[in-house]
Amino acid sequence: MCVSLLCLGLGSVPTGQADRAEQIFIELLTNPEEGQNHTLLEEDLNAYIVRELAEQPLRGIQELTVKMNDGTFTSLVTVNLDEVQIGGYLEYIKSLLEGPQRLTLEGMLEVRDGIGTYKTESAWLNDIPLPASVVDTLLSSLGRQQEPPFDPTKPFDAPFGITGLVIEPGKAILSK
Repeated sequence: MCVSLLCLGLGSVPTGQADRAEQIFIELLTNPEEGQNHTLLEEDLNAYIVRELAEQPLRGIQELTVKMNDGTFTSLVTVNLDEVQIGGYLEYIKSLLEGPQRLTLEGMLEVRDGIGTYKTESAWLNDIPLPASVVDTLLSSLGRQQEPPFDPTKPFDAPFGITGLVIEPGKAILSK
């Protein structure tokens, strides 16, 4: 999910950029050699996300872009809460909001020995700050409704055989 929560409906996909990201992922998957480092540029990842979401939409997610910062990243997500089953106390919040909503997440993604962990540092829904517990519930609900289901708030196997990750402004260093 970390690599595949991405963007739909942003117009044409810069094919070369999406292809560059895909080539890195293919290399990570097919080359068993350890000690590989690949630099994934922010614009290449976002182009890849646009293409992947156009081909395989994620339920409840209409658009997603990623901004890579120094050790953290910001995800800008347009989520359609009408398509998401949340349950519990969040149903009350959901009942007040219809259609697409803008969710901004600032967080840390770490990968060590092939296991990824994500931690939300701050979040906003339509520029209104959200507590971490609300964000975790929303992310879990979104993840459980995907195919295959997953929970991004729990440790997970990193995609593409990635064993390490360093996020820098505008790029990520993927290690295997």
